[in-house]
Amino acid sequence: MRRENQPDIAAIFRHPMQEPIPGAREPARRTERLMFVCDWTPERPTAERIVADVRLRSGDASRVPTDQELEALRRAGARILHVFNVAMVRAEISTDRIPALIRSWDPIAEWAATVPDPDNFDVELQIFFVDAPRDEDLRAIEALGGRVLGGLGVRGVLYVVAPDAAVPQLARLPRVTNVRAQAMICAEALGVEATPRHNPGPR
Repeated sequence: MRRENQPDIAAIFRHPMQEPIPGAREPARRTERLMFVCDWTPERPTAERIVADVRLRSGDASRVPTDQELEALRRAGARILHVFNVAMVRAEISTDRIPALIRSWDPIAEWAATVPDPDNFDVELQIFFVDAPRDEDLRAIEALGGRVLGGLGVRGVLYVVAPDAAVPQLARLPRVTNVRAQAMICAEALGVEATPRHNPGPR
């Protein structure tokens, strides 16, 4: 029997196919947060310079930004404000420079998003496990300040918002195989909308 206040894995996964939980995207919807994947959505920022989180291209690798990537951002006129414990950087940058980081012939980033609260260093994560996540995994994530939004348990993945400072500890959890920043791809060339990699949607 589950104890009171104990996380319930069934509340995260409602079907044997491990679909994302209903409403998992709702906390992600902030009208003031503007995102660039294929283009700006829901609209382009009006400011000439913005504070943005820039998700670097890292494939499936669990890594931090490289010196070369930081230098490339600086060459684009960015002022680095924070280097996350995943492949993401918070920077002050010209709005006009964002598209070239993502959709040029040699892009360094997958997506970028404006930051409504620059003092908040919570980060959107995909956490991979050796198999379907268990109640103990949810408890461990919550103990480190994380909030589970949903997941695809058949693939052993949870989608989590957590403090950046907690990422190294999350990566060391015994059943975790990989922790990376939320991945988004622009599938415009395929005639479909920008698509999260296994993710129910951006925060």
